[in-house]
Amino acid sequence: VGRGWKPNVYTHTALIDGLCKKRWTDKAFRLFLMLVRSENHKPNVLMYTAMISGYCRDEKMNRAEMLLSRMKEQGLAPNTNTYTTLIDGHCKAGNFERAYELMNVMNEEGFSPNVCTYNAIVDGLCKKGRVQEAYKVLKSGFRNGLDADKVTYTILISEHCKQAEIKQALVLFNKMVKSGIQPDIHSYTTLIAVFCREKRMKESEMFFEEAVRFGLVPTNKTYTSMICGYCREGNLRLALKFFHRMSDHGCASDSITYGALIS
Repeated sequence: VGRGWKPNVYTHTALIDGLCKKRWTDKAFRLFLMLVRSENHKPNVLMYTAMISGYCRDEKMNRAEMLLSRMKEQGLAPNTNTYTTLIDGHCKAGNFERAYELMNVMNEEGFSPNVCTYNAIVDGLCKKGRVQEAYKVLKSGFRNGLDADKVTYTILISEHCKQAEIKQALVLFNKMVKSGIQPDIHSYTTLIAVFCREKRMKESEMFFEEAVRFGLVPTNKTYTSMICGYCREGNLRLALKFFHRMSDHGCASDSITYGALIS
């Protein structure tokens, strides 16, 4: 602007998206309004979706829904990402009735819900303890040709680990590997943490070394789980060994790591 150039709709969209990700939704909306009032440029689908995403992050679902209505009034057709963003927001807020309604609207408008849409609903249902319902939703997706991705598997593995259902978590982990999806460090950490809680340190170490062998970088949580596990069974030598290995992967110890060792 200082150089006399006028930012276009793409410049504004990038800025609004960034501001929303920083949770500066009010600043983003001021920029959005500038474009709404502009004679030369008008908000496009990407910008509306970025703004809707910001309100969903802030749990302001009424404003997100208002923007969806405004989009349609302007003759803009929401796309799969727009609907998925809204569905994710409603699921996080626990409003599954509206999430299902939006999925039906997607189908009516010719947008097939993708794996991200299903992941949003499955994750929300699992977090609310409605695991059986989550599996039903997934089954209906599979009937419609859906392929589970890394996020789908990680959500379900995490849920089974929370319930200490290790056998089911391992079945899903192996199924993910067999389907050609390489687990990431978060998938490995989830399994490592549950084995450590159950004092099954041989399995924990096996998964830890396997992750490192595949070139994955252990996180603070991965190391802290191992350290806490060894401390639980009174094996301070191995706990300290992993404590000293943390720096090899640039991991900083936190109060939980130190607390376990001091205890």
